Amino acid sequence: ATVRNLQLQAGVAGSSDTGGLAGGAVNSVLDGISVSGAVSASSASDSVGGLVGTASGCTITSCVNRAAVTGGYAVGGLLGTYGERNEIRYCANTGSVTATTTFTGSGNTYAAGGLIGYLGSSNNAVYGEIAHCYSTGVVSGSCLYLGGLIGSVYYNTVLIQNCYSTGS
Repeated sequence: ATVRNLQLQAGVAGSSDTGGLAGGAVNSVLDGISVSGAVSASSASDSVGGLVGTASGCTITSCVNRAAVTGGYAVGGLLGTYGERNEIRYCANTGSVTATTTFTGSGNTYAAGGLIGYLGSSNNAVYGEIAHCYSTGVVSGSCLYLGGLIGSVYYNTVLIQNCYSTGS
C-alpha cells in the first residue's frame, strides 16, 4: 500500500499491534503523514506506535507523530516494533511515549523509545536505515529498556545516522 499526505487526529485504543495509522504495515510506502491525539493499548500489549504498531519492508519518509502513545511494551513514538528491512528518513516524534508493563524478567522487547520501541526480529534478519530523524518526546515506563530514540536494539544491521533525541 502507498499512503501519502495524510493528517490524522487519532483516538485509537487497542491491544497488541496498534498504531495511529495502522496496526501493521508490510511492503508499504508511508510519506507525509502526521498523527495527533492519542494512541493507547492495554498494559499486556506490545508493538504500539504513534504511526504503526509493527512495520516490515516499508519506506517511511517525512512522517511526524504528535500523539501521546501508551502501551505495555515495544512502544515507540513512530513504530512500536521495527521488523525487517525498513527505510525511515526525515521523521519525527514530539509526543510522549509511555510503557506500562512492569518488567519482571528478561526480554529484549520490554522497551520503549522516542522513535522506535523495539528494533529487532524473531529471525534476526533486520536490515535497513534510519536517517535524519529525531524525537523530543518524553519517554517513561518501568520496562527493562528506555531510550530517547530506540528502546532496544537486538540482532540487526540497521544504519542509524544523523538522528537525535532531546526528550527526557
